[in-house]
Amino acid sequence: MNENDILSTLNDKQKEVAVLGEGTIRVLAGAGTGKTKTMVHRIAYMINVLNINPSEILVFSYTNKAVNEFRERIHNLLGEKADLVNIHTFHAFANKILKTYTNENFKILADGFIKPEDLYRYKDYAYKTRDEVFKSIRKDDEFTYKNAGFSAKDMMLLFDKIKERKFDINDVEHTFLGNVYLREIYKMYNEKLQKNGLYDFADLLIKLNELLNKKDILKKIREHYKYTIVDEFQDTNDLQLEIINKIIGDDKNLCVVGDDSQSIYAFRGANVNLIIKLGSQFNDLKTINLEQNYRSTKEIIKASNNLIEKNKNKADKIIWTDNIEGNKIIKIKASNKFEEAQFVVEKIQELKASGIKYSDIAILYRNNSQSQIIQERLLRDEVQIPYRVKDPSNFFNRPEIKGLLSYLRLYIDPTDASSFLDCMMKPARYFSKVLLEQIINLAIVKNNGDILKTIKDIKLLKKNTSANKSNIAAIEEINDMYDAISNSLKRNENNILETILTRTNYIKGMSLSFHCMNTPIEELKNNIGTFSEIFLNADIKNSTELEGFMIYINNLDEKAKRLQIPDSDKTTDAIQLSTIHSAKGLEFPYVFLIGMVEDVFPNYKLKKIEEDLEEERRLCYVAITRPMKQLYLSTYDILLTSTGISFVDESRFIKEMEVDMEVLDSKDFKKTKNELDNLNLDEILIIEN
Repeated sequence: MNENDILSTLNDKQKEVAVLGEGTIRVLAGAGTGKTKTMVHRIAYMINVLNINPSEILVFSYTNKAVNEFRERIHNLLGEKADLVNIHTFHAFANKILKTYTNENFKILADGFIKPEDLYRYKDYAYKTRDEVFKSIRKDDEFTYKNAGFSAKDMMLLFDKIKERKFDINDVEHTFLGNVYLREIYKMYNEKLQKNGLYDFADLLIKLNELLNKKDILKKIREHYKYTIVDEFQDTNDLQLEIINKIIGDDKNLCVVGDDSQSIYAFRGANVNLIIKLGSQFNDLKTINLEQNYRSTKEIIKASNNLIEKNKNKADKIIWTDNIEGNKIIKIKASNKFEEAQFVVEKIQELKASGIKYSDIAILYRNNSQSQIIQERLLRDEVQIPYRVKDPSNFFNRPEIKGLLSYLRLYIDPTDASSFLDCMMKPARYFSKVLLEQIINLAIVKNNGDILKTIKDIKLLKKNTSANKSNIAAIEEINDMYDAISNSLKRNENNILETILTRTNYIKGMSLSFHCMNTPIEELKNNIGTFSEIFLNADIKNSTELEGFMIYINNLDEKAKRLQIPDSDKTTDAIQLSTIHSAKGLEFPYVFLIGMVEDVFPNYKLKKIEEDLEEERRLCYVAITRPMKQLYLSTYDILLTSTGISFVDESRFIKEMEVDMEVLDSKDFKKTKNELDNLNLDEILIIEN
């Protein structure tokens, strides 16, 4: 492949990037501007035209998927030469260098689930996963763990951020949010790792950084890696940049590429200021902007430029396109989430009827929990649209939702021993396995298996089981809760779920439980909130309706097994459902961005501080730069709550786009309210009460 072959498909700015072999270069690449193509062709130019040894090139990217894509695309251009280019994630590179230059056997904790075929690698580990470390901490000091008030997942993210952003661990107020218990858990966490010779992924970077302080080793590494390229530089943290600086040395042959407008991982430790203010570290920095967008229409580009312009902390660039003007952005106005879902699905059906493939359509959302109401609509008998979900999980099988369903199931069928056991663990009540078996067996012998009737008889329990005072007190609380539920149904009140949540202190209990260790507390609240809305919307006021609701949920699960397409299956025609974070880097002709209301997007917590609000705005920018042809924004007016309805405002981000939009109101729905009210609960949930 000669010089002309490499450069012929690039625009002028892309060529300017591609031909630069040496020096310190910052490429600010806007959404849809051909970033990856440009960097792949630059590497090809370095090797084939500048005659740089491919083994001297070091490329960092942020996910294994991105690394594999880089390798594949370079290989397609260069063939076997490409295999000599060093392309790694930061953590994989750290692991490689540490193994090469030290005699240590680094035992790296898994972040989550371990595949059965990989378990052998952890056979001599004191702890296999970070979850197990946090379980051990809770067992050792439950008082401190509970008072910290964070889920294990939240603590993992914070601890990584502390290490990778090099925060001062003595500054409790800022580093640990003023939470002394959190600082104690941080100490216990690291002590357990050190005692057992274990490392998390942040530790790998710390160890690499320390190793690079050894002049003899650093000299060898610099001799090996003479040209460094960092992809998605906007996601870099302080520790990673320190490592990069050591590797490039005085030659400073560094090319970073990224888009500050798409920096959306501050919660993982990314520091957007590193790409914005890189010039303060490198006086001879050359900046090249890739600003020509090849993806979207002029109308979408205009809206996205106007939106991101509201951020004060940003680099200077203006995205433009030679694409067509395109249609106006369509704003969907519904009265509630259920109407929103109905309208979105109807628009998708219209697109399909006009010849658009399902796979050309994506539905994006701020939080995973937002997808559930959309999924329900897609699964209905009269709809049945196939879909795939990024990071899929069965909503009703999530521990926090499954627990609530178990409470409801036990009320309907008090002989359901499986639901009883689930209830007793969610939240944990510290009943021994023996005691639980005694209660179930007692119910079989005395009350034909009726567990609720059995636990009402406290004298019977005291006489025939090993229940202690604490156990009896917990059982009495459960009895009171189910009495309250019975009274609510007798009065035709739809507050059953609220009773369960309140009487069991469910959210706090589940946030500290082993079942939800990998669920951030905010996600836990969102999931429970979504289920509450679904339940309230069903307007259940008697036992028959409750039974119908449970049947509906079971049927929904079965339908999902047929219509939810695995993300790995790229051939079946299906719409894509995804959080915005997971959709970064993807593009679709038609995109629906749902839930565009204040406190959802921007998030109610993150809109209070300007720095966080700007990250939310960048996240919205990522979302609205995914569509190629048509962008839909959907909003609604009210939320269903246990105390009635509450009104919500349209997201400020819609106004900040400053474009004239086509507005579709709920009055344009195909189905009238009367038609909706006549639908049976066995088929679907009632949309409007």
